[in-house]
Amino acid sequence: MRNQTIAEMRSIDLELEDLLPEINGLEDECVERLIAAIKRERGVISVVLDERHKAKLVIAFDGSQNTSTAIQQAASIQSHRLLNKYGHFFGELEGIRNTRHARRIGQLLQKIPGIVSVSVGFGSIKMEWDKDIVALHEIKAQIDKLGVRLKPPVPSYPLIVQTRSLIRRIKSMHVNQVELLLAAVSGVCWLAGVLFSFFQWGATLVPMSLYIAGILTGGYFTLLEASRALSRGKFEIDFLMIVAALGAAILGQWSDGALLLFLFSLGN
Repeated sequence: MRNQTIAEMRSIDLELEDLLPEINGLEDECVERLIAAIKRERGVISVVLDERHKAKLVIAFDGSQNTSTAIQQAASIQSHRLLNKYGHFFGELEGIRNTRHARRIGQLLQKIPGIVSVSVGFGSIKMEWDKDIVALHEIKAQIDKLGVRLKPPVPSYPLIVQTRSLIRRIKSMHVNQVELLLAAVSGVCWLAGVLFSFFQWGATLVPMSLYIAGILTGGYFTLLEASRALSRGKFEIDFLMIVAALGAAILGQWSDGALLLFLFSLGN
């Protein structure tokens, strides 16, 4: 009986690129959807994603219940169904200033009805949406309102893709380093101000000057984001942080204002 069962075991390999040509990356949710759909076919025992070389689905099935041709046709039908229902876009996004801005754009896009998943990086975007709920041109219109713009996908020539990806990473590293450096300077200024104030080193003006320096360095990027949001008629968390820090300064609590902006800039 065991030999008969083994003899009836069959397998078929299907290249993922042929089934789902629109996706970018094996972590796309449509891969999991396709695997789940194939597993429901009659006689299918297992579906394994083989990521070596060209990604492919290795489908094991009972040859007495189904055929490789029928399973291949079923996989093709399921992949067409998924591509007709879900749209995919992976390309460049112009207007992203820093990682904080990218994260906020991603959060706003996720709120659009029909968006299944979205990932925004420094100058890049990857998203999936339900075509029954929202169309790509509607998503583009919403993106334009946020002050950024989708660039049409370019042909996937490896050298072009790798070069553009490298440029984006370099820009992202530069902006992130500047933001981190200002946050560090802000923290040092605040700590120095606390020490000068606690041990009463020098005149009262010294710790206040250090707190002001901490506010300016810690609030630089926050002020930029707040002003850009205000120019679009929106009040966001950056604006509230600036107001809170200014309020603390007006009340004479310079240390609190500097600490607030230092922690906020560090968290971002």
